[in-house]
Amino acid sequence: MARAAAVTLVAALGLSALGQGPASAHGGEDHGEAAAAAPSATGGAGLTTAETRGMYELLLRWGPVVVGRPFVIEAFVADALTNAPVAGELKLALSGPETLTLEGTALSPGQYRFTATAATLGRYTVTATVRGQAGVDLLTTELTLASAVSEPAPIAVRDAGKGGGVPLLWLVLALVLAAVLAALGYLAGRRARRAKTTSEVERSAKLAATAILLGGVLVVIAVDRHAGAHGGEDHGAPTPPPVASAGNAVRLPKDVQFLLEVRTLDASRRTLTERRRVAGTVTLPPGARTTLVAPFTGRLEAAPDGGFPRLGEAVKRGQVVAVLAELPIAADRAGLAAERARAAAQRDGAAATLRALRLDLRRKRNIASLVAAQELTDLEAAIGRADAELRGARAAVDALTLGGGATALQITAPIDGIIGTMSVTPGGTVEAGTVLFEIVDLARPWVAAKVFEADLRRIDRTASALVMGDDLPPEGVSATPIAMSPTVDPVTRTVDVIYALDGATDAAAGTPSVRVNQFVRVDLPLGDSHDVLAVPVGAIVELDGVPSLWLKTRAEVFAARPVALGRREGGFVEVRGDIRQGALVVVAGSPFLRGAAPAPVEAR
Repeated sequence: MARAAAVTLVAALGLSALGQGPASAHGGEDHGEAAAAAPSATGGAGLTTAETRGMYELLLRWGPVVVGRPFVIEAFVADALTNAPVAGELKLALSGPETLTLEGTALSPGQYRFTATAATLGRYTVTATVRGQAGVDLLTTELTLASAVSEPAPIAVRDAGKGGGVPLLWLVLALVLAAVLAALGYLAGRRARRAKTTSEVERSAKLAATAILLGGVLVVIAVDRHAGAHGGEDHGAPTPPPVASAGNAVRLPKDVQFLLEVRTLDASRRTLTERRRVAGTVTLPPGARTTLVAPFTGRLEAAPDGGFPRLGEAVKRGQVVAVLAELPIAADRAGLAAERARAAAQRDGAAATLRALRLDLRRKRNIASLVAAQELTDLEAAIGRADAELRGARAAVDALTLGGGATALQITAPIDGIIGTMSVTPGGTVEAGTVLFEIVDLARPWVAAKVFEADLRRIDRTASALVMGDDLPPEGVSATPIAMSPTVDPVTRTVDVIYALDGATDAAAGTPSVRVNQFVRVDLPLGDSHDVLAVPVGAIVELDGVPSLWLKTRAEVFAARPVALGRREGGFVEVRGDIRQGALVVVAGSPFLRGAAPAPVEAR
């Protein structure tokens, strides 16, 4: 009986040790009353209040307050329409159980920090005076100053692999106790085999069975308590935050909005024209393309200013782009060399004669009193003749060097435009009829819209179209109707409707926004105009493959709303869905909202 009592005592101690698990689950932390929010690094605990009225939006953030100690209020002022930070001046006044005097400091445009000391807690009325570029406005809101909650007891930190309900030390102790009970059962079994009387055998067998049974129960309870803490939930890797999708709401702190330049604009009603989108091709109007051809065989040289055009370079009408010097035939090359030598000799002789005459004139002027005036006059005339002879000799040498006395033609640009193609290099020899340059004028290119013949009667041929392409603005470029082809393509059953692009390129700078034969998208007007709810094209985002808008529903909360798109014109697009007129739509910074934290349900 003593041994049975000992076995029972050991098992009871093990079970009582395991029974302490609920009070120290997950390493001993208390999961009863929720702990108060700890103050943030900026002094606030996430308690906020916001007010939007007139021109500005005011957001206040503060934390728990200790009576008699300074506390901090962060203030953010944004434009009520655009959400841009307002640079200016902000003054706060708190009235309630007492009147508080706040001292403020501007941290950055739209962000302020105020400090005060409260002797009485409770609800206060905040009066804010905002002075910005748009003017002065007065905003009022309320906040509640509550006492700070004592800091919660520290929570023991362990490795993730150590589990939850029962600490690892208690699990090891339970296994040790189970082993002891198993050993006692084994010894009791051996004693039963050596027992001489039936009663001794029965007592030993009961003792062994009791020890083994209690040891097994102890192991099962310990493992179950360790692996299934708090009802058996999985305490593995944390669940990643959900990805923003259509219909979700996220929270983005105001200071982060300012940093990421999140901007908004109100959804408004606009008159948009119904349009049909078709494919188009960029072409050139008549006279906007010209080629420069060599009229004779010769050598191509740089222009007199030393320049030679490059591919894509802008040129002006009448600009000399190159010089073509006619080459002599092979039979005349020997005589040409002799002529060049004689011309060079004449040039050198004329230069020597001129130097001698000038030296003689300078010497005789020094003794002018001894020289007749007529002699000086004759000498000056001789110098003039020698100078003219030298210039002529030099011109003859240059002519023989450049083209062998043949024609030298200046190649000029007949139109303003851009060097589209070129197949020559300076100093190269070209044959008569060779295409030297092609100049294209992309100042106002045409677009040929491919319209199905069944849609021709619906198109408003007097209204402008919108052309969109990879290098064009997202809202498109206006195009004026020019003409319509009288023939139908027998394969595609389409008709070319010609439009002229307005301001699609800066040809003077050589940076065209479209290129010849480029494919573009053309929105053709159908003539019907409607008053619809519209937002900027840049506000449309795709979430889960669905066109959506980010709406600013509260000062720090944004909701994603799926929408259906309709008419598009002038950088605006019609939207249909759960959106009302005047709703603030995010037009800049929307990519950053995808990774923002989900908003609490009560804040949506």
